[in-house]
Amino acid sequence: MSCFSFSMRRRISSALLIGLVASAQVLAPALVRAQACALSADPRFAGHAFPLDTDPVPQAMRFDQAFPALSFGGLVDLHAAPDGTNRLFVVEQVGRIHVFENRNDVSLATGFLDIRSLVQSGGQEQGLLGLAFDPGYATNRRFFVNYTATTGCTNPGAAGCTKIVRYEADPTDPNRALTNSATPILEFAQPFDNHNGGAIAFGPDGYLYVATGDGGDGGDPFRNAQNRASRLGKLLRLDVSPGATSLAPPTNPFVGVPNTDPLVYHYGLRNPWRISFDRVTGDLLIGDVGQGIREEVDRVRAGSPGGLNFGWDYCEGTLDYRSGTTCSAIQSTPPVVEYQHFDQNGGEVIVGGYVYRGDLYPELYGAYLYADPSSGNVWAWGGQDPANPQNPGNPGVKIAIAPPAISSFGEDQTGEIFAVSSVTGLIYRLVRNGSSGSGASFPATLSSTGLFSDVASLTPAPGLIEYDVMTPLWSDGATKRRWMALPGEGRVGFHAREAWEFPVGTVFVKHFELPKPGGTTRRVETRVFLRQVDRWIGMTYRWNTAGTDATRLDAGLDEVIDLGSGASQSWHYPSPTECLSCHTAASGRVLGVRTRNLEGTRSYAGGTQSQIEAWNCAKLFDFDIRERSRYDFSRAIGDASATRTKRARSYIASNCEMCHQPGAPAPGGLDMRFTTAVGQWNVINVAPSEGNLGFPSAKRILPGNRFNSILWIRQSVTDPLVRMAKGTTIADAPAVNLIGSWIQTDVATVDSDEDGVADTLDRCPAVADPLQQDGDQDGLGDRCDPDALPDLTIQSQTTPTGTVVPGQTLAFSATLKNDGAGASASFPVTFHLSENTTLEIAHDVPVGECWVESLNAGATTTCSTSSARIPASFLTGQPGPVTYRWIACANRAQVERQGNTANDCVVAPQSVSVPEPIGMLGFGVGIAGMAAACDARRRRARRASAGR
Repeated sequence: MSCFSFSMRRRISSALLIGLVASAQVLAPALVRAQACALSADPRFAGHAFPLDTDPVPQAMRFDQAFPALSFGGLVDLHAAPDGTNRLFVVEQVGRIHVFENRNDVSLATGFLDIRSLVQSGGQEQGLLGLAFDPGYATNRRFFVNYTATTGCTNPGAAGCTKIVRYEADPTDPNRALTNSATPILEFAQPFDNHNGGAIAFGPDGYLYVATGDGGDGGDPFRNAQNRASRLGKLLRLDVSPGATSLAPPTNPFVGVPNTDPLVYHYGLRNPWRISFDRVTGDLLIGDVGQGIREEVDRVRAGSPGGLNFGWDYCEGTLDYRSGTTCSAIQSTPPVVEYQHFDQNGGEVIVGGYVYRGDLYPELYGAYLYADPSSGNVWAWGGQDPANPQNPGNPGVKIAIAPPAISSFGEDQTGEIFAVSSVTGLIYRLVRNGSSGSGASFPATLSSTGLFSDVASLTPAPGLIEYDVMTPLWSDGATKRRWMALPGEGRVGFHAREAWEFPVGTVFVKHFELPKPGGTTRRVETRVFLRQVDRWIGMTYRWNTAGTDATRLDAGLDEVIDLGSGASQSWHYPSPTECLSCHTAASGRVLGVRTRNLEGTRSYAGGTQSQIEAWNCAKLFDFDIRERSRYDFSRAIGDASATRTKRARSYIASNCEMCHQPGAPAPGGLDMRFTTAVGQWNVINVAPSEGNLGFPSAKRILPGNRFNSILWIRQSVTDPLVRMAKGTTIADAPAVNLIGSWIQTDVATVDSDEDGVADTLDRCPAVADPLQQDGDQDGLGDRCDPDALPDLTIQSQTTPTGTVVPGQTLAFSATLKNDGAGASASFPVTFHLSENTTLEIAHDVPVGECWVESLNAGATTTCSTSSARIPASFLTGQPGPVTYRWIACANRAQVERQGNTANDCVVAPQSVSVPEPIGMLGFGVGIAGMAAACDARRRRARRASAGR
């Protein structure tokens, strides 16, 4: 037998299949699903006209991965040592520095310095943050690091301290630093774990410049940046030369001035994450991260005296921030470049770079490069002074899309530009974009995309599947329709609780209409989100007033929409880069389409069915996900059958979690994912980190008091600079009422999973378990413990070998040990037949189990079964025996929640063969299961090609 094509499978008569199976007295699960499917099986998309390897708005430059053989942990800095060796040094935030040769074929990086035991990197902006080489490094081997610590501080603040420490390289091995050469240079206390600055650099004057943040929280609550006696919110200048009599150079502006710190050189900075000196002119460029409105670049001309005030916290950029005075009144030095948050050409967190002085790209020579990871923009600023020093500077020109989660730029010894990522751990090289991709253009109109067979009626092309979500993102009252299409043979990589994975070519479509007086609607825009070869991209199509077609926008646009009868509404069309500021990498890019949101029913050609069951029936997933009762779903705001807590958590997750989770761009260290218990969101009775909005007693959530809860206040107001979700201007009244009532009545005793046990006492606060089972007694409930049920190791197993036949009785045994701290509860050891060496619960075949009633800590036991068997209906889908492996697991694999079964499983060293069934039973089930067998083979091929 061989695999039929999809078209051939469709031609097989379902009546014939049913008859064959009935005669064999067996009903394959695949057939049950096929009969019940409301959505046609394997709906293949007719295809779209979007290129998969070019940008919607072509850029002059791009970033390619450099050094393909190298990868690291979260990278935050890159430098070349000034010793002519053409080596690069990369900094990992956890406290390591690696060194390697600057060759694209380099295959090995050497650990240069490892101070992880000294570095505190657990906070949101803590860690090893900066590296600078002494100008005389070639002979004195000295370099300096900037890191945060919570131990070993002489006078720590609430979040420890920042340390500037000098080290030396080994004179016998230039690729190794001497850890015992550590010489403390400077230390100062940190009140919060954010706004630590981090950059250090030597200026052309030979002094070491240290950029410090204002100490953290939000709005500079201690007024550090304007306090010249504080080292926070400053640019410090240090004399670290061997013969220096003082750490403060005598020309520092506040040497000898009462009530000031002599190390302060400039002040009024908020969070200068990266600074650099132009290697030709000596000018200093500072990328200072703003509060909630502006990001800025400040410049200090070479030779300028110290003592400049860049304005924070009286000013944010050129805007007045703190009441009581103005930027002009304090004569602050304005930025040379600034950009606004939520603007099509903006972002939310600036990463300062370098003035390009390399040889490869003369068109960039003398331009200052900077980026914003939230929007993905990379700009080049030509360096012109503002026409009026009191006005904003000249904007940069967008030249590239930033690498994912760009954290820093870097230069090699010749001035060529690199970038590093805090998420991917990869290094990227700036290259010219002229020859990238196919060069194909993007469809200019919605009608030319291939998404709809009739745009005027929004009739989708074949295979474009319409769907709804349980808890949608709020969009200023717009009504929305949504579609999704998979390419070719593509499947969705299903995950029970995390983001799904989608193949290259996948397209999502979201259509927006605004309600008009009289009950009709006005078509506004249709957004397209496309999975390209190496990234996701978003596009906006703006509808004409007649509603007959829509035109693609290359930039963001603000418009007042005329709704008739004197009604109108402001509307913002996002730019391609703006799309990615919400569709964050941390969230998995695709927001609404995941397990928790697709329970709701829809009507399809074949009937009405739960969406997630319909998609499973249609084989859109990479395996059979089984019954929907196994999964945890969101609940809509108006769902009276759901609790207020469930509805509130669902709404907040859909509207907030994309930015408020680990690795996402929003500050404050919040984790508002649907899978995170409320008590672990970092919001209950926590002071706001981005300002109290004029409410002195405010907390992020103050239980029982919505009026002093920043989360509710931001949701309730209409000021776009304050309100959440960002980009909206109208409050969602039902949600405001829901969240307000939830804060008033339910948050005082948080029970996120609503199992009757408060989060503070719950062993598994994110997953309901009223019995609080903890089989391994490690304090973490079985329902969310990856080591649970219980904490066991299988030491060996005895399994059948050779060839086994479906229906044959088989014997298994396993020897196992309890590695937990306490005695285990009763548990099974389960045995599985797997097509590879990794247990995949959804489609590997369970064949039997044996039970252990209990097992003391440290004890070993053996259990066995002699009644296991491969189901008689099992089929391989190809002639001859097929090779499989036995896997034994010491847990209830079918309820394991976190996908981490390997820690309790062991694979038998020998393989086993299973032949194709024969006779009428084999013929009937074999034909019926052909699609499943082909799908399994395709899964194997995809795993092999992906390196899984």
